[in-house]
Amino acid sequence: MGGGLKLMIAMGTVGLVAVACRQIVGIHDDGSPLVDASDGDLGGALAYGLALAPGSCRACIESRCCSEAQRCGSSKEPACSALATCELACNGDARCRSQCTVDHAIGPVSSLPALEACAATSCENECNLQCGGSLAYIPPNAADKCQQCATVNSCSEFQACSNDAACLALYRCRYACVTPDCATACDSANDAGIAAFNALASAGLSHCVQDCQLGDDFACIGHVTWPFAKASAIDITLHVRNYSPPYAPVSGANVKLCAASDTGCVTPLDANGVTDANGDAHLRLAKVVDLAPQVFFDVDSPTFTPHRFYPGFPFSAPNARLIQEVAILDKALYASVWTQAGFPAPIAGRGHIVIEAALFSQRSA
Repeated sequence: MGGGLKLMIAMGTVGLVAVACRQIVGIHDDGSPLVDASDGDLGGALAYGLALAPGSCRACIESRCCSEAQRCGSSKEPACSALATCELACNGDARCRSQCTVDHAIGPVSSLPALEACAATSCENECNLQCGGSLAYIPPNAADKCQQCATVNSCSEFQACSNDAACLALYRCRYACVTPDCATACDSANDAGIAAFNALASAGLSHCVQDCQLGDDFACIGHVTWPFAKASAIDITLHVRNYSPPYAPVSGANVKLCAASDTGCVTPLDANGVTDANGDAHLRLAKVVDLAPQVFFDVDSPTFTPHRFYPGFPFSAPNARLIQEVAILDKALYASVWTQAGFPAPIAGRGHIVIEAALFSQRSA
């Protein structure tokens, strides 16, 4: 094959790539957008990929994030195209980006985090992505105040997560969860992003809890759909620790898994759970019942008060680890803690019930 023909083929390939990327980000050859996506209405643009309005953000995505835009804008992931187009059309407006996440609730999407990370890393100024843009997961009515707080107090942590596709994948996966075991399954599937995600969460909880309404978004009330079980049997790990500082794990506690209908736990579903040195008890739910909170845990130890823990949600992840720890009291401290809480002194020979309600964020409600 002659050198001239090889050069023509190479040039032709480069030209096709350039045209393809322009079409994927929604650009005609004359520079005009395929559709006007400024109002979030994609119309028929999904077949062409991302429909970005003219401007510096579109030009940057075209030149620096072409492959990421191509994967997101492909016909295989129309949900990615819809959400990415909506977010990038916001020109960095925090409330607008948050509303996009609500309007296009798509859960984990394989190609979206890579595009978002590229935009944060390479097009932050052009797309006006303050602190990288990961504030898109905040409730819309709190987004502006949250962005102001994050910019002052924890911008570096938000930026680090925004630049990390693994952190964004974990963030988006957790955002789509309605049960704690789903969230821990997200951690296992996206472990490369845990360090950056934990740093972001720690910074947010330290400085911006109220401004960002962390754990206080109740828009899901009346709209929760329990997930179906992803396996016929589920392995469950329950962590047990001492209620009192230094909150040491409790070893040697007996843990039984009981059906919710078996209030006395006469016939345990699994009676073989014993906490190890790390305070973890491993149990198996051999028959999964969909769409109902179906079990409770009975925890007993010679040195601690008996404890029952009702998760209040159906298990769905094949390997469920409960981040919500079961805190149980040393019998010697029971009376003093009971009194400090403002309850009447415990009556000898009688049982007592303490009920605590907690938000999904694990803060008391």
